[in-house]
Amino acid sequence: MPIEVVFAAFSQVPWMVAGPTRLALMHERLARELAPRLGLLIHEPPFPLPVMREMMQLHSALKMDRGLASLCERLQAVAGAGEQTLRTVET
Repeated sequence: MPIEVVFAAFSQVPWMVAGPTRLALMHERLARELAPRLGLLIHEPPFPLPVMREMMQLHSALKMDRGLASLCERLQAVAGAGEQTLRTVET
């Protein structure tokens, strides 16, 4: 199957596959949230996918920022069920 379009962000994908006969790989949460509004069909991919890792990077000068610390904690809580590794690297 040829690649017709490429996007810089996953959040752009749902609007581009709604309606036309296109396939897209995207985050399941995003697909489930937008499927009812955009008429998307959700299926398991026909092949295994590698684990996706997302990261957050903070400058060491901001390590005492309580707001950013709170954001990091909330992101870890939302990530929840997946493999979680918190690694601190001093820059």
